[in-house]
Amino acid sequence: MVDNGLPKFWSWREQMPECIGEVENQGDCGACWAFTSTGLLADRFCIKTNGAIKTRLSIQEMVDCNFENFGCIGGYLTNTIDYL
Repeated sequence: MVDNGLPKFWSWREQMPECIGEVENQGDCGACWAFTSTGLLADRFCIKTNGAIKTRLSIQEMVDCNFENFGCIGGYLTNTIDYL
């Protein structure tokens, strides 16, 4: 096995737990694409700024305004990342 200098294990939950967002409940709405993407971007803002930016992004805005997806009927994560 080649030593590439990377750790064998790495967890943001251990390294920067303040940057891990809350688990959200989407209820009957099939908008996992919106929950996932807003959580991903909010976590990245926090991680990139070493905790200086801690924010929640609007899942509802994604469901209502991202017309490349289909609201509570479903959507595509790639379309959502492009939108963000």
